[in-house]
Amino acid sequence: MAAGELQRRVRIDRAIDTQDEAGDAVRTWSVFAPRLWAGIAPLRGTEGLVDGAIRADMATRIRLRYARALTILDPKFRIVDLWDGTIYNVISAIDIRTSHEYIEVMATTGLNEGQ
Repeated sequence: MAAGELQRRVRIDRAIDTQDEAGDAVRTWSVFAPRLWAGIAPLRGTEGLVDGAIRADMATRIRLRYARALTILDPKFRIVDLWDGTIYNVISAIDIRTSHEYIEVMATTGLNEGQ
């Protein structure tokens, strides 16, 4: 993969689910990988009604250089674009063709504002 394909800096966060004193679920985020180069490519968009307003949702492919630690990415993770602050919800991650060259992450952003 050419270095020019990875043009954005991202951070990967891991969800930590706990309970507050009242027993309500509380989600906080812990930094998993502070700064990585990534290629971000929108794939398709949809619209939906959320809280009485029309919101857009975008399916996105994010490519990262292969690292064994990244193969565990799943919906408990999010990717934050450090340039514009966009939050991407991870759906899945796969080592394409098992070449150990890059990890391809399928993600969404929009309807739930990356939460």
